[in-house]
Formats: sequence, C-alpha cells, structure tokens
Amino acid sequence: NQTVQFLEQRPKEKSQVLAIPYEPLYYYLLDIESPLWLTQIMPTMRVFDEQEREMIEKLKLRKISYIILSNRSSRIDFTQEVMGKTYLINFAKYIDKNYKPILTFGDWQSIPYWNQNHAVTILERIEK
Repeated sequence: NQTVQFLEQRPKEKSQVLAIPYEPLYYYLLDIESPLWLTQIMPTMRVFDEQEREMIEKLKLRKISYIILSNRSSRIDFTQEVMGKTYLINFAKYIDKNYKPILTFGDWQSIPYWNQNHAVTILERIEK
C-alpha cells in the first residue's frame, strides 16, 4: 500500500515505473503497463546478453522515473541468487549508476517468499 500510494502521488511519472525482479502486481495496482516485455526478471528466466542490452536501452530511451526493487532481487527463498552478482550484472550496474534509493518499505533482512516478508526500495532516476 505504501509503495502504491507514494507512486500515485506522482501522476505524471507513475507510468514510468519498472517493478523488478518479479513484481507484476504493482503494474495492476498502479494501472500501468510494464516498460519491458519481461515482467519476471529472475535467474530462472535465463536472460541472454542481447536481451539484457535491450532492457538497458529501454530504460534509457523511456527515461523510466522509478524502479520498484523488491527484496527478491537480493535473495530468492533459500537460493543464493543475487541480481547484479549472479545474474543481470550489467543491468544492475546501469541501475546503480543511474538511480538512487529514496524510500524503503518492509524488512530487507527476512528471506522473501512469494506470500510473506515482502520489502521494496523505490529508486529514483538521477537526472543527468
């Protein structure tokens, strides 16, 4: 609720939101579409280098204002997959370089499951 309320207060920019790695519920709650063709960016998706480059280009071209980054990016259930370390390394580097965290909701210390321990950080595009 807090994440949606925060983004709904920014009507011009709310259509410029990416929810990752697997948070399509936010697109429904905000009544927007994903800016990427993938709505699930998990290690099991096996995103190839060319697809990763395309994803970065879309972020650049569309000037995505906000990224909703869930704690599922740092550890999925009991696996050790970490976005930016074991998968989507260049994509994560682009995000780190071009976005800054502005708000966090939830507990990032708990192991995220599909139905509990959900946490997000909202990242905002750094204007250059």
